[in-house]
Amino acid sequence: MRPIKIDPFSDNRFSTSRTLTLIFLLGFGIRLFSVLYTNIVNPDGVLYIHQARAVYYGLFDSVYNCGLGSLSNYSLFIVGLYMIFGNWVVAAKSLSLIFGSITLIPLYFLVKRFFDDKITLLVILMFGLMPDFVARSADVVREPVYWFFCVLGLYFFVSQLSEKKDLYLILASLSFLMAAWARIEAVLFMLISSLYILFGQKEQRIKTLSLFILPLVLLALCFAVGQMFFNVSAGDLYRTRQLATKLSVPVVEYENLRRDLAELMGQTLNGNLSPFLHKTPRNASSIFSGSFFLSIFLRFHSGVGRCMEEN
Repeated sequence: MRPIKIDPFSDNRFSTSRTLTLIFLLGFGIRLFSVLYTNIVNPDGVLYIHQARAVYYGLFDSVYNCGLGSLSNYSLFIVGLYMIFGNWVVAAKSLSLIFGSITLIPLYFLVKRFFDDKITLLVILMFGLMPDFVARSADVVREPVYWFFCVLGLYFFVSQLSEKKDLYLILASLSFLMAAWARIEAVLFMLISSLYILFGQKEQRIKTLSLFILPLVLLALCFAVGQMFFNVSAGDLYRTRQLATKLSVPVVEYENLRRDLAELMGQTLNGNLSPFLHKTPRNASSIFSGSFFLSIFLRFHSGVGRCMEEN
């Protein structure tokens, strides 16, 4: 009797669907195992649980007094799952488990737009088994919600480029806004996508950009009305106050490093350490500038190469 050969990465559509299902179940199972054996709630998670409790019990004066300066959609999702499970810790951990697992679905369809089934399945397998993503899916943190909506927004945005559906633009914008509600860093997706529409597309750029930023404009109007009548600002939900801080932290830390090295350079040191510290501030500046411009050059080079291939 001849043995049956099974190729999980064959081009057969049934085999691909079966392999994708197995990868999803494997990723979910590993995350579930990690959740069950993570008995300690991380310090930030306690704050989100307290904020969710304040929302659930209508203690709106305590929403911003529990150690968090803004109301994240993560806390609201915890409230929704608490209505199902009846346990705050279980609800919070289940939220990370669910979003950390279902991120595999839009990621599969996103990667599939660029690669064949074999490469796509390998990428999904890597994401499903990567220890960092598994560990974060077991903690009470906002990252899994952020991942899901970022990948979902990228999928809709990329799909719109080929299918030219206006609905995809609006869905992409809404997804990025939901991701930014979880983590403010997601505003970069809105910014870069808008720049691509302006400088990367050849036709209907104004119309496309208008549709893409339409949810953002409506959200800004809602915040303006909320500020006038309900004293609710964008900073209460989107952590806009932290955006400038996050952008300035690398520069501030770099200046602190230069100051500390300058103080060490002024001390009397023996051996070869003194000549090293004498040149370190200048070398640190060169490394910082070189790394920055090298990253820009690599991105520019890859973009030019792709444009030349298309032309």
